[in-house]
Amino acid sequence: MTPFRFLVRFVVFVLVFVALSEAWLRYVTPASEQPIYRQSRTTLVYSADPHAARSGLSTEQRVPRRLATWHVNDAGWLSPYRYVRRRPGGALIALFGDSYVEGLSVAQSQHLDVDLHGLMGPRVPVYAFGMSGWYLEQYVATARYVRATYDPDLIVILVGEGDVSASVRRSGGFPYWYHIVPSGSGFREVPPTQVYAVSRKAALAHKSALIRYLRYNAHAQIPGVHGNDVEGAPTGADADDLGRSAESQTPSAESERPEVESVLPATRFLVDRLCADNPGVPIVFAARGDRYLPVDAVNGRPLAPEMEALREVCAEQPQCHFLDLRMPFSLDWARHHERFEALDGAHYNAHADAVAAAAIAASIDSWHLLAGSDASSGAGSP
Repeated sequence: MTPFRFLVRFVVFVLVFVALSEAWLRYVTPASEQPIYRQSRTTLVYSADPHAARSGLSTEQRVPRRLATWHVNDAGWLSPYRYVRRRPGGALIALFGDSYVEGLSVAQSQHLDVDLHGLMGPRVPVYAFGMSGWYLEQYVATARYVRATYDPDLIVILVGEGDVSASVRRSGGFPYWYHIVPSGSGFREVPPTQVYAVSRKAALAHKSALIRYLRYNAHAQIPGVHGNDVEGAPTGADADDLGRSAESQTPSAESERPEVESVLPATRFLVDRLCADNPGVPIVFAARGDRYLPVDAVNGRPLAPEMEALREVCAEQPQCHFLDLRMPFSLDWARHHERFEALDGAHYNAHADAVAAAAIAASIDSWHLLAGSDASSGAGSP
């Protein structure tokens, strides 16, 4: 066989293989689809792009298994609701978080915000602002945009180990997201230094089922294809795994103190700034942690260091409230023995979202955080 004929046959083989792969990964075992992201040049807010794909199917593993269909609303967030500004005297809960709130692993009708809205009632809308890899400083910055745009009267932030340390950068940082840096005896906020936009090449690559499979299901690095992949922080499921490993070693309060003390200054700066930016607005920090502790062991075991620091700082601020989610999860596990992990083995599944939402709703009621509102603003329908 001549080299030319070999080359022709090889090219034909590649084209046929790609065509068959595209068809198979679209219709038989679909490759995972992800939203296209954008960043506003005026507000610097980073969100999904509602002018790109408005919905898609999220799958997991090398042999793709269907997880859920996601939907991007008009405002650029994964939510079944249309976001409108809170009416005077009405109620509105703003829910912030990372990939746990973005919820690509869970059907949208079973997301944490939808569950919380159902528990709080039709006159208390819950708007979700979640993005994979986000951390506490990014919530602080995004909350300013949310306050100016929607005026919530209650803020709920789902936090986990890594949210504070990921907010601090001594040099550089994520160019598209906010972070804080040491400055004198304290810290200062650093805004994004670049405005993120998906390149034409990346947008085109995103349309290929084969490339999506390699990136999102096989987790392969594809040379030259980096769009729509803003590097995240070590928060979310990865940090929770680290936190659970630390908790499984049964640390004592004394052994945790040096680590807690080391993150207290940054934690205090972030919480103080959030409170100053949202005067009079109650703020609930719902802290993730070990989901399977024996019920009688929860109170005697400290949270991971950053969450312990956050609990201490919250006690200094009258408008802050701290909710340790370990007890609700431990109680539910003891009663039902139904696991909380999504197919990826880390993030919340629909049952875990329901447990977290019930705990948050019960705490809001017990603390009377919406008592001053007539809850008349109404919420959209899923």
